[in-house]
Amino acid sequence: MNNRVLLPGVTTLARMVAAVRSKENNRLHAALYDAVPYGLRTEMVRLLEVPEKKRVSELERLWLGPMRVSGKAMELALERAREVRGLGAGTVDVGRVPAARLTGLARYGLTSKAPTLKRLEVTRQTATLLAAVRHLETATVDDALDLLHALMATKLLAKAERMGNDAKLKALPQLRKAAKKVAAAVDVLMTTPPATDTGELVSVVDAWSAIEQVVPREQLAETLATIAAVVPDTDGDDDAEWRSELIARYGTVRGFIRLLVEVIDFGAVEAGAPVVKALKRLPELIGRKKVGAEEVASDLVTGSWQRLVFANPSLPHGVVDKAAYSFCVLEHLHRLLRRRDVFAREATAGAIRAPSCWPGPSGRPPSRRCSQHSVWRASPPGTSPNSPPPCTRRTFRSPPGCRATPRWRWWAGS
Repeated sequence: MNNRVLLPGVTTLARMVAAVRSKENNRLHAALYDAVPYGLRTEMVRLLEVPEKKRVSELERLWLGPMRVSGKAMELALERAREVRGLGAGTVDVGRVPAARLTGLARYGLTSKAPTLKRLEVTRQTATLLAAVRHLETATVDDALDLLHALMATKLLAKAERMGNDAKLKALPQLRKAAKKVAAAVDVLMTTPPATDTGELVSVVDAWSAIEQVVPREQLAETLATIAAVVPDTDGDDDAEWRSELIARYGTVRGFIRLLVEVIDFGAVEAGAPVVKALKRLPELIGRKKVGAEEVASDLVTGSWQRLVFANPSLPHGVVDKAAYSFCVLEHLHRLLRRRDVFAREATAGAIRAPSCWPGPSGRPPSRRCSQHSVWRASPPGTSPNSPPPCTRRTFRSPPGCRATPRWRWWAGS
């Protein structure tokens, strides 16, 4: 005002800013268009086509995550991740493009309908599809890990533990009767004097005669067998019952173990390296008829897993139970993924739960509603689960079993 400079009006400034932004966007689209090979460009355009007798385009099909929690759904989720990665969008060099611009393009591409994307100018269309497919490469791995966690936690581990506890409760009456008989026999043995009034020592035959007057020897042998079947071994643990139930569900995981190793590139810190090594060799072992004890990672087989893996009475001596060993490795994998000692290299780095689900200073667990809608993520080590990262814009994807339409929300992550 002091220099009497006449500034342009708001409308003029808006047009100038829009023109600058348009030129910048055109340069961005052209740079991404030039970086995409012709074959990949053609494959991405085909994603906008709706196949015959289908209701959605191929891009929308790849965007929709698994709807159920099952072994078959896990196979489909891994096949989906392999299909997206097979397009080759991740191999395109986009190092000169800011990550925020790629995120904006991906958001537009994944929230727009196929006819809208078809009408875009060719360079913008290619850039948008490239960003969307690159985002899907990470999102499909995230979905597979979400489903793996839900499958292990709800359908396998938790269900087997419930059935194991039910088996314990059913065995309590038999254990109580057996304990009474053993207590009666031991009471007779404890009250029998070591010698007679004449000083003659009491023999074993006399002691057994006194015990058999209370509990017959045949009943006592059956009682000891009942106790041995119910009470865990000294080398085992309290998890033997539900782990035995877990082995019966081997068919649920057998179909996707090979895909899990082929599709997801697992990394690990030093503590999780043995588990990743055992997991990568697992497809080879389960494809054989017989697996020797020297071929498995015996360091991982601890507690009640030792009897289930190495001492299956229906298998020859020295032969490993493949089902028990597979679940042993998967249980270690599930636990270490939650601790971030094992992580997927293609997965989104960041928190494993929504900000509102983080436990407070009092250590109180999250609410039931929060637990149902939290999205689990495996991420590289370095972020503590006790200190949530700052909120950034992330994709919200409904958990398996929910048919809600994917939306963009503020979410936790880096």
